[in-house]
Amino acid sequence: LIHLIDVITFSITFLDLVSQIRMIIPNIALTSDFICGFCDESEEAHLSSLDLINQVKYQFIYVFPYSMREVLPF
Repeated sequence: LIHLIDVITFSITFLDLVSQIRMIIPNIALTSDFICGFCDESEEAHLSSLDLINQVKYQFIYVFPYSMREVLPF
């Protein structure tokens, strides 16, 4: 639940920033990369991410599925 609250707080702050940027540069093209399908990602968290993507109205996004990697010894 705490993680979801952090995501919601970040979303609101990020959307404010996007709004301010678009006021200054109306035709700006925003792009981003997203990783989805984390092991502990809830349906609610996934839907919150989709909501953020729809609200920002990115020009282009890259979406990658999460994949477990072996831990590398250092």
